[in-house]
Amino acid sequence: MKISFEIMKQETKKLKLEKPNFSGNVFSEIECVMSDELTKEIPLVNVFVGHITDKKLIKDVILDLNRLLPVLELQHLKRVHKNKVLICLFEENMEKDIMLSLKQLGFNTSLLAPNLEILQVLKYAPKTRAQFLRGNIYWPMNFHEDKYVERLLANTVFSSQEIKLHEKWMGAAVEAAKKSKIKSGTAIVDPVKNILIAVGSDARDEHPLKHSIMVAIDLVAHAQGGGAWEAHCADFHNKKIVKNFESKDDGPYLCTGYYIYTTHEPCIMCSMALVHSRVKRIFYGIPSSNGALGTLLKIHCLKNLNHHYEVFKGLLKGEVSVL
Repeated sequence: MKISFEIMKQETKKLKLEKPNFSGNVFSEIECVMSDELTKEIPLVNVFVGHITDKKLIKDVILDLNRLLPVLELQHLKRVHKNKVLICLFEENMEKDIMLSLKQLGFNTSLLAPNLEILQVLKYAPKTRAQFLRGNIYWPMNFHEDKYVERLLANTVFSSQEIKLHEKWMGAAVEAAKKSKIKSGTAIVDPVKNILIAVGSDARDEHPLKHSIMVAIDLVAHAQGGGAWEAHCADFHNKKIVKNFESKDDGPYLCTGYYIYTTHEPCIMCSMALVHSRVKRIFYGIPSSNGALGTLLKIHCLKNLNHHYEVFKGLLKGEVSVL
């Protein structure tokens, strides 16, 4: 089927929202959906700590222990704190054996007090400043702050002007949702050119796989010379597209670098489709009971995937919640 992109362009202009119908942060409380390892408290672990008898010999103690008994599991911790030195991980009834082992390794045990102390320290390296500050109370650590991650955690990534722009594009998804029986809609945007690429309404009454995200992605595929489902130029209550490429060889692979605005949290199928489509960011309004980007799991945080995207929730949640 040959698609008339000129007709689609004309219809697109009718759908575009020149101004958001809602004010700044009244309906939007954008929050980044991040990996649990960034938001949860790091567990503690017990360690043996020795007391250095002569502070002038702290450097010698550190050098000898790092050479003879490195603690690879706890490299995020500093080896010494004041006159205390971290010996090794705690093991039940092993205090005397540890001192004997140190002596056999060639360490001068007279540099330490005879009795070891058991303390709690962070088991893993901190990834955020909040984790670092909590863990530093127990034992000093090495930490290199990721300023972008801190901005994501503090929800300060977007300016008020950027939020209004995000609301505009989510508005297109909301309008698409109003025209579907299941009230779910998705808009795909090129953030560099600041243009709407495709809008999809949920059409599961036609086909069980036609979630609004799948419909929108398929329309992008049509723009690049592909597509699995038939695209009707006049059937704009279900689907819509803008031609963005001269041929199927132009432009990125599917949704590379694009932003997705969808009314509801994507399911597992849609979340994986977005991974394979190479999207850059996903914004959704409200959580779903079967959502895979924050509710049931966080697919975008799985380390073994070959592509990762950022996820933000709460965009126009007031508008979406009344759908």
